[in-house]
Parts: sequence; structure tokens; C-alpha cells
Amino acid sequence: MSKVYRLEWDYDHSGDSERDAFHYPFDGCKSLESDLLTGKPVMVEGEIIFQANFNVIDQIDFPLTDMRILIMSKSMLESIEGISSFKYHTIPVKMIDDTYLGSRFDSNGILKDDVPIIDKFRIVQILEFSELIDDEASHFKESKAIPGFKRYSKIVVQEPKEGFPSIFKLKNNTSKTYVPEETKLTLEAAEIKGCIFEDVEVLPYKEETT
Repeated sequence: MSKVYRLEWDYDHSGDSERDAFHYPFDGCKSLESDLLTGKPVMVEGEIIFQANFNVIDQIDFPLTDMRILIMSKSMLESIEGISSFKYHTIPVKMIDDTYLGSRFDSNGILKDDVPIIDKFRIVQILEFSELIDDEASHFKESKAIPGFKRYSKIVVQEPKEGFPSIFKLKNNTSKTYVPEETKLTLEAAEIKGCIFEDVEVLPYKEETT
């Protein structure tokens, strides 16, 4: 039977609880976290820029930022996509050195060319949601405010016949991200940094009866 893990950020990789990067405000930043969970590609005008700790950020592939969104290095994304394709959309991100003392933006708010940047990161928006939660085995409460919405305290997933995608989100639990064991092992073998993998209970594939 396959194993599945919830993909989380490593809060201890830098030796303190500080985030690796903080975003500069941009049009749509307040709604971006929820917009990324709609299944419709999010288009952002202009650049998305984070102020980052360069001592840490260049060594990390899955950075911990002040926004709870998936930001991956190109190496991490390519490693996952190399296992199996999945539908996703990316938004480029620039990290600038938080210790840089010079002027960072010109009079039009455009980042100056001489500002040190790291541009290996992308915001990754997963566009499909898998219906794999086994509600009989999971623990949840029905929301009184939102009809049909469930708040899960424990999630159990059902293995699909074709196997799990290389990375996925669940239809009724879109804020979390999940990966199968093959993805976990691939990322570890590639020495992808910044990830924590938390065990998720899996039920084996069950043939539908008619």
C-alpha cells in the first residue's frame, strides 16, 4: 500500500523562528492565498518581490515566508514534475537581499538593476483537486456557517486505482498539500531543502462494487 505525506515547511532550518522572506505589498496580495485555491490560474501584474535573508534563502528550496503559499525552487518543481505531470500554474518571484542598504526601487516603483536578487523561485498553483478523502474514516465537523464545508481534525485518504499524483491538494482540504512516498524519496535524494513530511493515513484501493 502506498504512503502519503502532508508537505509542510521546516520551521527550524534557520535556527530560529524567523521567516526566510517577507513580501512587498502588491495589487492582489491580500487575496492571493485564497485566490490560489480556486483552481483558476492567478494572473498578477508586475513583479512579486520578497525581502529575504540571503544567508538562508539561497540554501533553501521550499522557503518559509509570511504568506502561506507554495513557493518552490526550480529544482524542487522539476524534481516533482519528473515523477509525473500535474496541472499547475506558476508565478515568478524575486528575492532581494534584506541587508542591501542602497535604493531598491526607482521613481516608478520598479526594482533597480543593481539590487542583488535570487530568482530561482516560483509560486506554484495546483489547478486540480483530488477527491480522495475517506469521510467514514476521517474525523470532521460540518460547518454551521458554510453549508457543505467540513473542518477536518484527521484526514484519511483512499488510494486511487491509478496511484497518487506526484503532488496534490484535496477537494475539501485545499489549504494543505500532499505528496506520495515516491515524491518524498525523490526530493530527499535530490537534497531539496526546507520540507517536512508528516504521515497521513491511507486506505488501500478498493474496487467499486455494483
